[in-house]
Amino acid sequence: MAGYTMVRLPMSVKNIFTEWLQKNRPEAAEKVLNYIMSTRDGKLNDANFGSRMRGQGLRADSIEKMFDVFCRKFGLNEKDIQLSIECFKRPENQLSFF
Repeated sequence: MAGYTMVRLPMSVKNIFTEWLQKNRPEAAEKVLNYIMSTRDGKLNDANFGSRMRGQGLRADSIEKMFDVFCRKFGLNEKDIQLSIECFKRPENQLSFF
């Protein structure tokens, strides 16, 4: 199985990432931030459910198509995996830890 999440930079991460990028890759910083913003409607983050993990726009669509091509090429995501709770056992007295 394979999956992906589009880069998003919420407030708690935006400044740290931007500073790191400016320090370590100053020649690419503007390009990287513009790429992220092109998938986030001009912003570095999108908190809306449904679009925050995948992004939107032409670049996001292109990334999704490329991901699908490579999944097919390497035989990923071809089967539905049925998960089971058969081996899960709820702890008897979980609150005893406190």
